[in-house]
Amino acid sequence: MLALGDSFTWGWGAAQQDTYPAQLEELLRARTGSPALEVVNAGVSGYGTVQELLWLDRMGPRLAPDVVVLFYYRNDWFNNLLGFEYGYPRPSYEDVLGPGGAPRELAATPPVARMLQHKGVYYAVAPRGVWAHSAIARVLVARAQASIDLARSLARLGIARVDELGASPPRSRLPSGVDAGAVSVALVKRVVERAAALDARTLVIVSPSTYGLTEEGYAKGVDPEWLPAPLARAGVDVLDVYPVLRDRKLLHDQLCLSPRGEHFNRFGNGVIAELVAGALTERGWLAAAPTRPPLRP
Repeated sequence: MLALGDSFTWGWGAAQQDTYPAQLEELLRARTGSPALEVVNAGVSGYGTVQELLWLDRMGPRLAPDVVVLFYYRNDWFNNLLGFEYGYPRPSYEDVLGPGGAPRELAATPPVARMLQHKGVYYAVAPRGVWAHSAIARVLVARAQASIDLARSLARLGIARVDELGASPPRSRLPSGVDAGAVSVALVKRVVERAAALDARTLVIVSPSTYGLTEEGYAKGVDPEWLPAPLARAGVDVLDVYPVLRDRKLLHDQLCLSPRGEHFNRFGNGVIAELVAGALTERGWLAAAPTRPPLRP
């Protein structure tokens, strides 16, 4: 089983054994009686659905998973439209989707790039050509993040490319006239298609912002037409965790690492693992096994 996602899958702030993929693996081994069952944690902090799709396209054939679990967090709704994350250029949804959300062939996994600022102007620096995935070039580009002169020298030598980005951080700019929901649905469907090409089934976990998991937030509710509904209409197997968390009256402070943080603690990750295990069993993707009472804080 392959778990794709961002920092919520990777397990930001949690011990390795406390991440949801690790707890899911433990649950599934107990349910199936198979100590060989493995859940590979492929979560990367800062990733969006585009990068997760590219990762699956590149590494999926080597791992040959039976099941792919994709974690979609609320910030992916807009992050999938942005060209930067944590100051680094990221692949664009336009790399894998054509005009109007039409499928397009996947581009090669882009090289790691860095962003630097010089005299009020932002630049992207990335290895190029035969250096695109070179460890040496990555080190040089990382150092060039602090020196426009080094960046330009690498460009003259053909080791890197330097692109001027303008006077404001690209991270803050969203494209106009783009339907964020339609882009996310199209990207998730591409993940499902790529997994199917590997003979793998896909379960998509959809999570709202954990900051809204409060009594006041539950009273307001969420837009019924946000991602889970259109994904379900598109035939995607969706696990919408919001109704379960709301019905169990599980609050942010119980589920998350700190009152001001958004990432899950051991208990919160355990709830996600439990819900995924139950969804896989309900769909018949695992051998039937006795259920256990829901987790409580």
